[in-house]
Amino acid sequence: MSDVINTSEDVPIMYGNIVPCHIQYNGAANTKDYFTPSKKQDTLPTGEQVEVAYYRGCKLVGKNMNISNDYSGYLINKSESLARVEDETSEDYLTVNTYTPVAKFEEITVYGHDTVPESTSQWGLIQEWKDISEVIHS
Repeated sequence: MSDVINTSEDVPIMYGNIVPCHIQYNGAANTKDYFTPSKKQDTLPTGEQVEVAYYRGCKLVGKNMNISNDYSGYLINKSESLARVEDETSEDYLTVNTYTPVAKFEEITVYGHDTVPESTSQWGLIQEWKDISEVIHS
């Protein structure tokens, strides 16, 4: 298997929101007609600032994460294709994954149900991965 990343810098900048749900649909959706995004800032008793939003009546509490220190996040489309690999003795096929950026982000809000997501969740570990990367590459 081989991977190709298209590096087009002409993508719009967006603000990412990660919500704790799974939608089993991957087609186009006209969300502007059906959803009105709204969120507000709130302060927890610990003094921490959080984002509060509601999705279909469920309260979501989010934590902002800035990833912009030498990093950028991308919303990508993935496509697969077959490539023929030939040498002098044989012919084989290889699956090639192509990743194309759709939008770029430097900040995301990670939401949890009724509470701030745990720092040990897969998305909460972004900051830890950044710290480890800085240690390895310095």
